Amino acid sequence: MSYVSLDEPSHPAPLSPSPSRDKDYYWETIVLQVEDTLIRVPKHHLVGHSEVFDSMLSLPQGKNDPEGISDEKPIQLAGIKKVDFDRLLQIIYPIDNSRVPDLSVNGWVSVLALSSLWRMSVRKTAIERLTSRLSQISPIDRIILGRRYSVTSWISSGYEELASRAGVVSLEDAERIGLGTALRIEHIREKFQGLSTPSLRQCQWFILLWYLWSLPLLSPKVQLRTAIRLEHCEGKDGRNFWGRIGRRRGGRSRV
Repeated sequence: MSYVSLDEPSHPAPLSPSPSRDKDYYWETIVLQVEDTLIRVPKHHLVGHSEVFDSMLSLPQGKNDPEGISDEKPIQLAGIKKVDFDRLLQIIYPIDNSRVPDLSVNGWVSVLALSSLWRMSVRKTAIERLTSRLSQISPIDRIILGRRYSVTSWISSGYEELASRAGVVSLEDAERIGLGTALRIEHIREKFQGLSTPSLRQCQWFILLWYLWSLPLLSPKVQLRTAIRLEHCEGKDGRNFWGRIGRRRGGRSRV
């Protein structure tokens, strides 16, 4: 069965007005320059994912040769590496729309960096994917990435592993996380070497958070939760624990 009409009009069809553009499926494209490469992508997706691009591309431009329309006058993304931008494009413009592309840890770090810079919705996805792979990220890098992109759980995870593993923090790693932080971690580890019971190990971790209280990315919620958990470090194990701190408050061993 043919779906093409074979009926011929008896008279020539009158000229129709110019066709209108479909509101959903007539996509504008935008030309970007990243390093020495031109990239043309649908504008709709970029604007839909990013508050920054939405604001930037909705600003009125002059009628004469506006940026982003042609290869001769692209929008230049200064300071952005093409390898990082390519990884972001894989998420925003996936070849297979049925699933999120499986990037490497470095790939998701690139996505996190640019999505944080441009306030993009895929930032949440990047954090979730990296959190599921924390075992592949060194504790030092967890702390650094957590500070840089405001992910408190990564900072906590990095501190906990550094405080509980054997061996001191290297000078290179200490310089990366800050000498003050490294010294505090070493102090806590020395104080509690040989703790074996689960309750003492748990207390060691909470006192570490308490001891690193001044770090800016420990939110008030985390501080409050830590203080509450510290109150549970009591009993025989707790007394041994607090006795090792070496500080007194109100006649009782406490931090």
